[in-house]
Amino acid sequence: MAKIPKHTDSEASRELLLFATNDAQLYRSRITPIIENLKKKIKKGTYDKVLALKLWRYAADDAAKRYNKEFTGTTSGYGIFTVPIRNEVSTLLQEYYDEELHYKANPAKRKGINARSQITKRPPSARLKKRRAKNVKQGYFPNPAPRVTQKQLQSLVDRINEAAGTPLTPYEDVNGKYTAQIGNYHIESAYGGHKLSQISNESGGTRDITHLGYVSKRELYDALSSILTGIELSKGGYSQNPIGDFPFYIEAKGASGLWHRIGNFTAKDYAIDAARVIADKRNLTLRVGKK
Repeated sequence: MAKIPKHTDSEASRELLLFATNDAQLYRSRITPIIENLKKKIKKGTYDKVLALKLWRYAADDAAKRYNKEFTGTTSGYGIFTVPIRNEVSTLLQEYYDEELHYKANPAKRKGINARSQITKRPPSARLKKRRAKNVKQGYFPNPAPRVTQKQLQSLVDRINEAAGTPLTPYEDVNGKYTAQIGNYHIESAYGGHKLSQISNESGGTRDITHLGYVSKRELYDALSSILTGIELSKGGYSQNPIGDFPFYIEAKGASGLWHRIGNFTAKDYAIDAARVIADKRNLTLRVGKK
């Protein structure tokens, strides 16, 4: 913002200018609308400095009225600030706010702005692309996980209910009364997180299935994928106990980086093969441990 101009013709003009540039209410109610109005005209290319002076005259008139009311108690009139004084102050106000006006109209042309910020970024070179691809392949800079939506979570929960043979909805209208559907899996949300719950009694009581508390959508998505994989494995008959096998467990890890247990099995060879097929489709990492 410019400094207070010193080339005033009278002490009255300087006094009114100091008052106008230091009154917060005047700035909000009169000067800010003027700046916004002139800023639009600058962008359209219709700005006229001579015509703009009329708007600054309104600001000078308002400042004179406020000054007169505050220091003399008179609610009308301009006091000692005659027409020539207010004309002079309107010119001084235009000069005072000129820098602020043109900066708001076009911030990029402000003097002293960093020239590098105006340069368009060049596309990465072939050598840089090759190095990035190598880093991603080696796991140094893994690609960010895709965003998980509520619709995707609900789709997984529906598949879990279908695979487990449990009700698809937590409540149903039975003879005009909503009744809890025991066994139904559904998502509960609170504190900015989500978890998988199952209805355990007729009163609608639930239990936490994942035992993770309220987690992000990505973490819950990985947990739901692991649960669905475990149900599909058990439905496929892979939990039989052939001779020579031993009890073990399979865990899966998704983009969130957390391990979730799919289930406990005994038919090692068959279960792992089936789990790998399912995990490849869902982009999960598997690990096996002895129970």
